[in-house]
Amino acid sequence: MLVGDSAGMVMLGYPSTISVTMEEMMVYCRSVINGSKNALIIADMPFGSYQFDQSLACLNATKFIKLGCHAVKLEGGIEVVPLIKKLTEYGIPVMGHIGLKPQTSLLWEGYRVQGRTTDSAISLHHQAKELEKAGAFSLVIELVTSQVS
Repeated sequence: MLVGDSAGMVMLGYPSTISVTMEEMMVYCRSVINGSKNALIIADMPFGSYQFDQSLACLNATKFIKLGCHAVKLEGGIEVVPLIKKLTEYGIPVMGHIGLKPQTSLLWEGYRVQGRTTDSAISLHHQAKELEKAGAFSLVIELVTSQVS
């Protein structure tokens, strides 16, 4: 089960995922952990919890693991490769997330299908390979053309 930061939009009425905090994600994850028996539980790292400081990112990921989550999910391509390597070195499983990235969608192509151009498709393929090499055990490939996925 992926506990997504989109819960902030669904549960709290936020206009986007940007406003979701670590504390809110911890509550959502605790609820899922308490309600599940045999599921793999992955915590979505909220915006600002991993992008700016690798030490803070490791601390926040550890909070989710100590809570009872089995892995964390990070949005990003090549820019998160060093962090994925670091987290997996510390024994924290990481799920990657490429394609539409709601936390930073305004910087890219917005909320629309990704991979529609040759350059975009090649970039997504390259990102997926690099995240795999860095140690990501799986990927969310959101709103991407069927050919690219």
